[in-house]
Amino acid sequence: MALLTMLVSSAWSRSAEATKKTKTTASLDAAGCGKLSQTVDTEGRGLVFELQNRCPQPVSCDIKWETRCNKDEPVKHEEAADLEGTASQTFTASSGCSSDQAWRVSAATWSCRPRPTGTASR
Repeated sequence: MALLTMLVSSAWSRSAEATKKTKTTASLDAAGCGKLSQTVDTEGRGLVFELQNRCPQPVSCDIKWETRCNKDEPVKHEEAADLEGTASQTFTASSGCSSDQAWRVSAATWSCRPRPTGTASR
């Protein structure tokens, strides 16, 4: 009976440790920290993208988009930002087209990942 109690106790202890490790790892996941929103800038003929860090830990983020005037070749844009906890940063995606040209700004693609504490901001 004592041996059975030790085995059950040992198994429960390992299970509790595994659960504790999973929770610690999950709290470092930055995938759910970032949020992207956009607004139309009618005067600047473009969009304003805002990247927000909704978590307390700092994250490094990248954002990409393309602009195009009429049927010209698209122009690729790429920016990066180091965001402290709960910080945000805006990026202006201006078409650069003259007022009589049609213009387009593509949907942005972006990603955020954890940034070690003490890393200098960009």
